[in-house]
Amino acid sequence: MRAARAFVLPSLWEGFSNALLEALACGTPIVASTTAGSAPDVLANGRYGLLVEPQDIEAMAAAILRQSGADAIRPGGRALSSYAPKCSCFWLKLSQDIRYG
Repeated sequence: MRAARAFVLPSLWEGFSNALLEALACGTPIVASTTAGSAPDVLANGRYGLLVEPQDIEAMAAAILRQSGADAIRPGGRALSSYAPKCSCFWLKLSQDIRYG
């Protein structure tokens, strides 16, 4: 996953996504739907990846293109830093545990 240009979670409904945490821990640019379970919390409402309405095809395509390019939002250091929002503290600690063992 670390070598992927982007991770996309376009689910109409999703439970807790371990794959999303793995992408976050790997620093892979992320696009997730707003209905993909814990994605809004894990991504701090868009701070660490792009959130898109799942049925908005044009917005999803634009987000994928952006996250595949040079101006992608890369979560890695920013998401795992001490500047992370308090609301995402649990998810960030969990992603650190995944990343660093």
